[in-house]
Amino acid sequence: MNFELKIGEEIFADTPANLLRGIEAVGGRLKLTNKRILFEANTRNFQTMPAEIPLEHIIDVKKNKTYGLIPNGLMVCTKSLDYKFIVWGREKLINLIENQISHIRQVDSFETTNKYCSNCGKAYLSNENIKFCPECDNKY
Repeated sequence: MNFELKIGEEIFADTPANLLRGIEAVGGRLKLTNKRILFEANTRNFQTMPAEIPLEHIIDVKKNKTYGLIPNGLMVCTKSLDYKFIVWGREKLINLIENQISHIRQVDSFETTNKYCSNCGKAYLSNENIKFCPECDNKY
């Protein structure tokens, strides 16, 4: 199965990976976009279901050891599930994922703490002292 990118979605990483599902290390590809982590399983596996993790659902990303021994594990934690991947270059992936999550949270914070001019759509900080849009002088 090939995931289709959503509007405005970009791929930042595309790497071979295994996703631990029970005792099977399902081989496939892990893709990081600016909106999701995607896992596409190879057709040679018994378990071929893809995995999709929206970045806003992620509460933690950390290193772990595969089977408690090998330092190549990447754990992605959500409120409902922990996804355990086997990857090489996990430091880089962790940094990329954390940067994308941070960016999403900044955008969400901006949208919830700012208001938008009803005339021109320009974002402005909500402030009792400002009575006009700085872009088009529309009165609030």
